Parts: sequence; C-alpha cells; structure tokens
Amino acid sequence: MAAMNDNVYARVRDKMREQNFSEQEIEALDNARGLLKTYARIGGFMGATAAFLIGKSKKFKPFPLLMVAGGGFFLGSQTGFLTGVLS
Repeated sequence: MAAMNDNVYARVRDKMREQNFSEQEIEALDNARGLLKTYARIGGFMGATAAFLIGKSKKFKPFPLLMVAGGGFFLGSQTGFLTGVLS
C-alpha cells in the first residue's frame, strides 16, 4: 500500500537537507503537514456528524445511513484538506 508514513517523511527530510534547506524551512514544512492532517481530521469528523444527523432526520435505515455518513466523512475531510491548504 502506498501510504505516507514516517519513513517516507524521514527520507523527504534527508532529501531536503541534501538540497540545503535550513532547519527552519524543514520545521515549517513539518508544521504545515501537521496542520493539514488536523484540518482533514476535523473536517471529516464534522462532515460525518452532519451527514449522520441529516440522515437521522430523514429517517434513513441503518445501511443507507452508514453510506451517507461515510460520504459526509469523505466530503468533510476533502473540505478540511482544502481549508488547510488555504490557511
């Protein structure tokens, strides 16, 4: 699976040092990565919660409600990622 993990970020940091990035620039990029993850998580949680509440108010059955909440999580995390990039 091609997931980004700490080993990938360690290799990226090594490449950045080879390209003569300062420690301050490397730290700024690490902080930006953390903020993106935070915004995406918060957005996903809020999207799933909103979709769940809308589904409950429309009286969806359990399986469609799960699908709506999953879609809300996806859309919320994408919106959170976008707001994280813009911030």
